[in-house]
Amino acid sequence: MAGKPGLRHVQASHQPVGLPSPHRLPPGRRGQPLPPDATDNLALWDGGARMADTMFGETLSTPRTAAGMAPVDSVRDHAFTAHP
Repeated sequence: MAGKPGLRHVQASHQPVGLPSPHRLPPGRRGQPLPPDATDNLALWDGGARMADTMFGETLSTPRTAAGMAPVDSVRDHAFTAHP
């Protein structure tokens, strides 16, 4: 687990379309299309962040807590930070 003390981690994004931006819509998720009348990009990115928490939060946090680490409050914020 890269977050365990002493282990190094490097993240590179080869697909910047997945990085939150006020200038574009987030990509849709399988089975969860974007609302057709949506115009607020940041609100859509925030909705996607909440969806990621629902989909992956427990799966990410369970091994972390078992390793004595804090659970993740926000999957997106945990992934897109200087210290994921």
